[in-house]
Amino acid sequence: MCVGEKYGFINAYGDLICELQWDSVWPFSEGLALVMTENRYSYIDTNGMVVISLEAENAQPFHEGLAAVQIEGRWGFIDTSGTQVIEPQWDSAAYFSEGLAAVQINDRWGFIDVTGSMVIEPQWKKVEPFKEGRAIVFSDEIDPETWTRRTIGFIDKTGTLVIESDEQWSLVESFSEDTALIYKGKGKWAYIDMNGNTLLEYTMDSDGRYYSFSEGLARVSKETDVYDGHMIVKDSFINTAGETVIDLQGKACDFYDGLAVVYKDGKCGYIDTKGTVVIDLIWDEAFDFSDGYAIVCKDEMGYIIDTNGNLTF
Repeated sequence: MCVGEKYGFINAYGDLICELQWDSVWPFSEGLALVMTENRYSYIDTNGMVVISLEAENAQPFHEGLAAVQIEGRWGFIDTSGTQVIEPQWDSAAYFSEGLAAVQINDRWGFIDVTGSMVIEPQWKKVEPFKEGRAIVFSDEIDPETWTRRTIGFIDKTGTLVIESDEQWSLVESFSEDTALIYKGKGKWAYIDMNGNTLLEYTMDSDGRYYSFSEGLARVSKETDVYDGHMIVKDSFINTAGETVIDLQGKACDFYDGLAVVYKDGKCGYIDTKGTVVIDLIWDEAFDFSDGYAIVCKDEMGYIIDTNGNLTF
């Protein structure tokens, strides 16, 4: 939470676990939260106690027991005791995912393992973290439609290109629930499997887009009309067979903890995976659930609710 220009932490019941003393904070990850004040980085535990104090220029949250830190312009990794386990040597670094972390040297990205050994040599202009055994890699070229780097394809953990992009790929998302979302331009969307085979394919006539699968459902967002100068968005959800199973009259978000935020007439609430409203649309603002709790706002006041809609704070 933030009061004035200082941040602290509360638990799901509104109890202050850390005084409002930090200039910047990051969410808890693996039991520790990264905090910063006066350009000094530290990690605190769930009791609000500082357990790691850093002499570093920059730092990232913990993932898989390691956190990237920048010292004297180079990036390395520390463990949860604060010990430097991978010496600073990289121009940039990303978090560990599935046992590998992307690192950059001489403007090219590759991947190291948890010992710091280079297992996939730096050779790409941009990469994404590994998800479900696949990582997206990008070329130097810029796509003129999306102004993003062109996708080369997906590599496996040996660095082998196992799914090669064709020239039509304008947008690619990482694998989620054994599928990856591909945009081919001109309203053409597709979902592919781990081998690159097309599972579902769509052409969207109106402005809008498809989203990755989350908890067995993928959101489809369509801009249908204009009212009072604002675009009207109507969302729906498809299942893995491509069938529309939830059809809404307004905007929605993806599913987390079995619930999705939905919007109607300026208010928001939550539906379950059957499309049933389970938390009434009474809130001015609502956020995704995480670990059984969500933040909601009404009349400029913030609250925390559980998955039954009960106020915990």
